[in-house]
Amino acid sequence: MTVDNETTMTTHLGSQALLIVKQGPQIGIQFPLTAERYTIGRDESCDIIIQDAEVSRRHSQISWTEHGFVIQDLESTNGTFLNGSQLGSATPLKSGDNIGLGQTTLMFELQQAADQPAFEHGSPAQQSEQAGGKRGATSSFSGRRQRWLLVGCGCLLLLCVCGITAPAILQMAGIVDLATIGQGLGF
Repeated sequence: MTVDNETTMTTHLGSQALLIVKQGPQIGIQFPLTAERYTIGRDESCDIIIQDAEVSRRHSQISWTEHGFVIQDLESTNGTFLNGSQLGSATPLKSGDNIGLGQTTLMFELQQAADQPAFEHGSPAQQSEQAGGKRGATSSFSGRRQRWLLVGCGCLLLLCVCGITAPAILQMAGIVDLATIGQGLGF
């Protein structure tokens, strides 16, 4: 099969390849695979940045071939594992595969749209361009930041509720006389 830059790499039509963080600091984040090649690691220059101290700066690489996606270790310190076995060379990925990098586990998934036929031409990057997709994680916040944002909003809501209801409750209990306090403050 001849491959040129504009067409002819065959992939499942409507399939969207994803890496989903199943374990580690970024749990729940999804990385759509819409380009020809992804470098995975801690370094800011990587396409997929994993915030895990046990992951090398440039740990592994996922590439598109005419047969599908493959993963290979980039001579990382702690190795790359596929379904529990350490990688020795470029290995094909299939939906449901678990990729181990340090303390992080990523699941490779192919999601097929129900309204699409079985096959189409074009690389993942070409399919993404046609669909108007962008490269990178689908979440703008990491899991830790999302939790802190939620905790902060909850605390703010609690303070508002307490500030509104506490004086009324204290007055009903006879502990505080709001009219006297208001006069003392000039209201």
